[in-house]
Amino acid sequence: MSPKSQEQHSPFGMEDKAGQSTDAPEQVKAPVKRDEEPLVYKRVKFYPKTDKNQPDNVTLSLNGVTLLIQRDKEIVLSNAFLALADHATYAQFRHSQGEGRKEVARIRLYPYQVVSDATEKEFMEMRATGARRQEEARLRDESVQKIA
Repeated sequence: MSPKSQEQHSPFGMEDKAGQSTDAPEQVKAPVKRDEEPLVYKRVKFYPKTDKNQPDNVTLSLNGVTLLIQRDKEIVLSNAFLALADHATYAQFRHSQGEGRKEVARIRLYPYQVVSDATEKEFMEMRATGARRQEEARLRDESVQKIA
């Protein structure tokens, strides 16, 4: 097996099987980009939970970014995060004598209503505000735990 066939490509450059970087930038290939649709931002409102088993907040994670979203409040999200909410479903079944169990519907875990169009700037501002509030709450919790 030649040394070239043992090399692996990583998004950060060329690495051999042992994980050691090689000094061959001319051999590094650019990561392949998939045809992705452009980000479109919408102002949405997630419906309140309908039963006690549903979580109080909506949690959406995409590529290492996790958003914790309060229900029944307007928020700006990109179509990528909304696609996650659209795909979070569970099956509803109906059992009838002689036919057995059949799936009759797919129910969304996080149903929402689109309120209006929005911009990336609005999304980034809301995300920064949410991150700041989350950090403040975490620090408060840590200080309470130190006291106790």
